[in-house]
Amino acid sequence: MWNKNDNQLLTFGGRLEVLRRMLFRILGVTAIIAVVIFVIKDVAWGILLAPSEYDFVTYRYMENFIQWFGIDFSFDKYVVGYL
Repeated sequence: MWNKNDNQLLTFGGRLEVLRRMLFRILGVTAIIAVVIFVIKDVAWGILLAPSEYDFVTYRYMENFIQWFGIDFSFDKYVVGYL
């Protein structure tokens, strides 16, 4: 690898070696993250589907903000059917 204190530059093959190492690191980290998400897939699925619930935190903030102006507003409760 190239060191700032060293005046030698990398050859083309050296650059390919650095690229290969980085690609393997990226693939490794991606695989680890995929395994972790697979293990906690129920939690991950709940986080992804959270906006589909009527009591989602952003919806509550919107209701409070609109009601702060004196407008009577609330989201209707609904049930999402899962297949």
